[in-house]
Amino acid sequence: MQLSIISGGTCGSNPSTHAGRPRLTTSFGIIRGTDGIIIDNGSGVQNVVRHLQKEKVERVLMLQSHLHADHTDGLPQNSYLFQNKVPVMGIWVPKCEGADFRTVWEQRFTPHIWPVRPETFGIAMPAQYTLGSDLSNVGFLPLGITTLRLNHPGGSVAYRIPHERGDIVIATDHEPTGETNAAYASFVGGAQLLIADLQYRDSEYNGEVGIGDGPAMKRVGWGHATPKLLAEALSGCQPLPKEVWITHHDPNRTAGDLDDFESEVYTFFDGLGINVTAFAGDGEVNEI
Repeated sequence: MQLSIISGGTCGSNPSTHAGRPRLTTSFGIIRGTDGIIIDNGSGVQNVVRHLQKEKVERVLMLQSHLHADHTDGLPQNSYLFQNKVPVMGIWVPKCEGADFRTVWEQRFTPHIWPVRPETFGIAMPAQYTLGSDLSNVGFLPLGITTLRLNHPGGSVAYRIPHERGDIVIATDHEPTGETNAAYASFVGGAQLLIADLQYRDSEYNGEVGIGDGPAMKRVGWGHATPKLLAEALSGCQPLPKEVWITHHDPNRTAGDLDDFESEVYTFFDGLGINVTAFAGDGEVNEI
């Protein structure tokens, strides 16, 4: 059974304006046999859709990690929402504090933001399935997909997609803590691939230095990881994920700073025996 993944958009918080680095916001796609799975609808979803269409998937499932703008601002660019040829089986969304998917849908397709909406063509919003706060109803997720609640303001979840070649875990927007690390390690342990949030240097997170030309400020509680925090979260894995890709790149980094950060991360994790193999980039396709 085919298994491939495309990192459609890998920039966190906002689109980046810096040349020579990832610019689009979060979206990933997985082809599992003839199924196309879209994880998040940031502006990078346009890359995901093009790849799934090229590979002629026969049906599409959509999973939202959460409802922040950088994970939903690409909804109008998801052309699967404007057609009936390839069935969209539904969209699975966690319950988030102060937000729901229908409200976000209405905001994204408000006329002053986007001129047309699927309903313009007689196409309804996909069936929506809400994951409860305690995730007790995850049994209705398709394909044996499982989920874990993450530490992020307003709420977010990770998804684990099983496959005979090895599972893929997408765990963007997570700030590891001593209280969450055991559950995180259990959930991601042994995966073929973990796509993990790692937005800040430890010095940036602690407010010692700024990012790019920005001021120094503490980023504790903002819902994102650092090398030290991610390493502590992975230390309890039995076994470790076979590969780790880094995502949610801070939009304030220049291309040069992102390259420097990437080199620092590889060196740091190599010393711990953790196999970080890539900083995910917009539009990259990989076979598993």
